[in-house]
Amino acid sequence: MRQLIYRDWILIKKSKSIYYALLYLLFLIPNQGNSFVMNYSTNFLFIFVVYLFFSYLTAYDYKYEGLTFTGALPVSKRDIVVSRYVFIGLSFLVFMGTIVGLKAIINLIQKEEIFLDVTQIGFYVLMFSLFFSIITPLYYKLGYQKIRWAMFIGMFVTAVTSSLLAEIEIVSNGIYFLLLALLVGSGIYWFSARVSSNILLTKDL
Repeated sequence: MRQLIYRDWILIKKSKSIYYALLYLLFLIPNQGNSFVMNYSTNFLFIFVVYLFFSYLTAYDYKYEGLTFTGALPVSKRDIVVSRYVFIGLSFLVFMGTIVGLKAIINLIQKEEIFLDVTQIGFYVLMFSLFFSIITPLYYKLGYQKIRWAMFIGMFVTAVTSSLLAEIEIVSNGIYFLLLALLVGSGIYWFSARVSSNILLTKDL
């Protein structure tokens, strides 16, 4: 499975997606004070980079019949699915960790109080897990051509919905909400991986 994850990383390195990721950081880091600013633009940017990675990898598999080629290797269909889930999940965690770390460093340099809004992080976790837990099984079921516009539209809908929920301020305790978001998000993500594995098992690669 590690070889499959490394393959995805090599493909991303060769694409322009990695440069969009760096550009994304330039949009978010200058925000003052809070570690994140929960609004439509940052929600869109946050999911946009991981979406680009997923979109590029699925487009590559479609263009060069990557699933068929990978299926000829000594790996199981489950490994193919799980490796993609792991790569996308790691990309999300790396972006999250990078932004938190850079914001903390900037606040230290500017001698501002380091404040981490865990409620917003919880919304990002749920936003990520829900989006990819729905889109990924659809991709393995319908294919890249039929799902690419659904991915693009879903990205906007997810960003707007999470922003609206955040503005309602229904969360009273941020740390408990974050723990709940991690628990629920992980469970949904794991269940989605199981569904995608079963879908791919029924397909002839």
